[in-house]
Amino acid sequence: MRRRARLLTLGLIAAALAAAPAHAAGSPEQELADRYAPVLAFQEQKEDCGDGEPYRPISVDAVLGNSDVTLRGPDKVVQKAPTAGDLYGLGEGFYLDFPGNPLEPGCTYEKDGRRWNEERKPVAYAHVATESGRPDQLALQYWFFYVFNDWNNKHESDWEMIQLVFHAADPAAALQTDPYEVAFSQHEGGERAAWGDDKLQKDGTHPIAYSGGGSHANYYSTAVWMGRSAKEGFGCDDTSPPSVHGRPAVTVVPTSVDSSTNRFAWLGFTGRWGQKESGFNNGPTGPSTKDQWLAPITWQEEAQRDSSVQIPVIHYFGPNVTDFFCGAVTAGSNALIFTQQNPLLALAILAGIVGLVALLLSRTRWSPVLTEPIEAERSIGQILRSALRIYRAHRRLFIGIGVISLPIGVFVTGMEALLFEDLLGLARLTGENSAGGDLLGLGVGGFGALVGAAIVVGTTACTLSSMSRGEVPRVRDVYRAVWARFWLLLSAVLRAGLLVVALTLTVVGIPFAIERSVRWALVPQVCLLGNPDEGPLRQSVGVTRGNWWRTFALTSVMNLPAVTLALLVGTAVLLLIPAAPIYVVALTSSCVFAFTYPYVGIATTLLYFDLQQSQPADEPSLQPAAVS
Repeated sequence: MRRRARLLTLGLIAAALAAAPAHAAGSPEQELADRYAPVLAFQEQKEDCGDGEPYRPISVDAVLGNSDVTLRGPDKVVQKAPTAGDLYGLGEGFYLDFPGNPLEPGCTYEKDGRRWNEERKPVAYAHVATESGRPDQLALQYWFFYVFNDWNNKHESDWEMIQLVFHAADPAAALQTDPYEVAFSQHEGGERAAWGDDKLQKDGTHPIAYSGGGSHANYYSTAVWMGRSAKEGFGCDDTSPPSVHGRPAVTVVPTSVDSSTNRFAWLGFTGRWGQKESGFNNGPTGPSTKDQWLAPITWQEEAQRDSSVQIPVIHYFGPNVTDFFCGAVTAGSNALIFTQQNPLLALAILAGIVGLVALLLSRTRWSPVLTEPIEAERSIGQILRSALRIYRAHRRLFIGIGVISLPIGVFVTGMEALLFEDLLGLARLTGENSAGGDLLGLGVGGFGALVGAAIVVGTTACTLSSMSRGEVPRVRDVYRAVWARFWLLLSAVLRAGLLVVALTLTVVGIPFAIERSVRWALVPQVCLLGNPDEGPLRQSVGVTRGNWWRTFALTSVMNLPAVTLALLVGTAVLLLIPAAPIYVVALTSSCVFAFTYPYVGIATTLLYFDLQQSQPADEPSLQPAAVS
């Protein structure tokens, strides 16, 4: 009887030890973890299922033992409401399955995660890690578990971490010094910083990490960040303000567990923490499977970057390569997911698009190509082909015309940099969730683009007008002609631009803004070639009267060659030369656009001449600016 009592007592003690925390409160490990517990900043979400970041790092206890969660193995259901013990020792082929479809998440995971977590505080799992062969270095890791990853890749569960490294042999020694370096995880890689680096923000001893919207990749400040590889994350992360800050509760976990009865038995699970899907939408594996779990120092030295690529606030002349890249990656990811979900429908949509394009191309006449006379009637297809041939025949002249847009772009870019970064300090106000700073930036950048485009198109119109009289002018001569009516041109395009913007901002005026923008598409031509005594906006409306759809069709496609070539070249530089700074990529694209934009001026001027041919005979004759 006494022997049985002793066995029962030993059993109770063993059970208590198994259920106890890996490190008791007041231990050096717990004290170290509490001292440097990070502050996490998330994009503010003002209403449920609205814009902003809905997910916070939660305890794995919210999903383990949960009747909504299923443990699945190869072609079978293993366990409903699996516990940490049920996961222990399972590996490849086993995965947790949450309710909902990760490829069509809607608000399911946000609602479920909030319900499962109830009123629990956000949690960080602290792991004190050492590495064989590195006796004088110690890493302190904080692991964060999220219910869902809602980025370009979409998958159930998400594990992220940050790591601090000390010159110390053990936690007690680490308490006597400061960390010398920090690393923030970002997708398959990360970014490091010295403890005293200016880019590392701290609240006392607590580093501040800004979480990318949807991806939960950790960054050092608020901005929009671009990744060009798997380690950086292929796409763009947004940590824009306003942000909500909070410090998670810290739970210290052991490096390994040897029993399914251990409180942290889930560390022995090497399967996936989310639904099985193809490619990058597959659920992730847990912390103990990552390289940095057992080799933290090597991981930090070899796998981490010293900086991330920030998308600049300022706007360059021409199409924006970085915005195109971000949007294209997101659109491509969504298209791939849609195709996985609806292969037959995706194929039908693609066939419909190809058929529509073929139909539209067949609705216009493409031949013969007419380069003489300049002032002649042409179909839209003939205008596009004739403009290309005229450009090629006089490419040096038109490249010289396009070059003028570059100093204009440089000037406006400098003004933006001055406003945003020096005088007003508006760079911190920009981002997806900060309309004020972006609106001002768009206004300044839009002003430069509008003026630059108007000058190039107006100069091209003057050139074609001279060529129609049998003269091939010099670049400086056509610039002189444009200068003679520059203030008329500037005031006209600004008035047109401001009116279109004003109509657009009313929302209900958007259809009228589209209608007016087409009616005023030929304002540069009428300013330089029309009657200077008549209102240029009114003259442009008169020229396009009865030809709105024709003008709309041409102006909708005429920019495609110039914009496409600029974007393709800029994107090629972006992807093929990873070390290329963003401003080099942007300037490369701007140069390509500047050299090709005169094609747009030629096409619209040929349309202007075509529409002039259909004007009644008693209409006022052209009074072009003189080219001396």
